[in-house]
Amino acid sequence: MLLLTAVSAWVLNTYVLTHTPYLRTVAFIVVIASGVQITEMAVKKYFPVLFRQLGIYLPLITTNCAILGLALFQTVYPGWYQGRTVHIHVKVHVGGNVIHTGQLYFPDSFTDAVYKKSPYTKRPSRDTRNSNDFVYANGGKNSLLSVRADGSGGYVASITMGVVRA
Repeated sequence: MLLLTAVSAWVLNTYVLTHTPYLRTVAFIVVIASGVQITEMAVKKYFPVLFRQLGIYLPLITTNCAILGLALFQTVYPGWYQGRTVHIHVKVHVGGNVIHTGQLYFPDSFTDAVYKKSPYTKRPSRDTRNSNDFVYANGGKNSLLSVRADGSGGYVASITMGVVRA
């Protein structure tokens, strides 16, 4: 089963995900969860005693794969308002409760390049950079997005967030 999972992941990574890298995490979760499900069905059919002894263990692996959080969204580049650097608001929900509220920031050099293009050139230059934004000054560097070209004229910004629940 491990060989089948590894080959599936390699095929996805080599032939599919090179064109859609933002789906990499989701695809690997599906591959792992599928492998675990197939293993669970095989163990249940051919080794019923082992299946009973494992109990909830195999289904929990699949459940853990399913609840890994991933947010994907497509948007235009955000604007700015007086006194604040360019940012996107973010909230993390778990079980219907907001457990984190924050802001995501773009590298100033990237924002400078974007704002040299239409339609952003129609507006006056922004008045606040990351380095002099009062919110960014309080840990914003930890919320700085990584930006790269997507190969089709657009960009992909990403960040990995970990939230510690009290």
